[in-house]
Amino acid sequence: LAPASYLEIASGAVIGIWIFGEYLDAMTIFGIAIIVAVCLTNSVMNELAKTRG
Repeated sequence: LAPASYLEIASGAVIGIWIFGEYLDAMTIFGIAIIVAVCLTNSVMNELAKTRG
C-alpha cells in the first residue's frame, strides 16, 4: 500500500505544473528519484525473498 502513496508525489508535481505553473527544482527531482529507487529495490527484494522461501 505504501508504494501507491508515492504516486501522490508525482500527481502533486503534475498538478503544481498544470495549475500553478511551478516546476520542480533539481534537488526535488533527485529526492523523488531516491524515494522511487528505494521503493522499487524494496519491492524487488521482497519478491526475491518470497520465491526463495
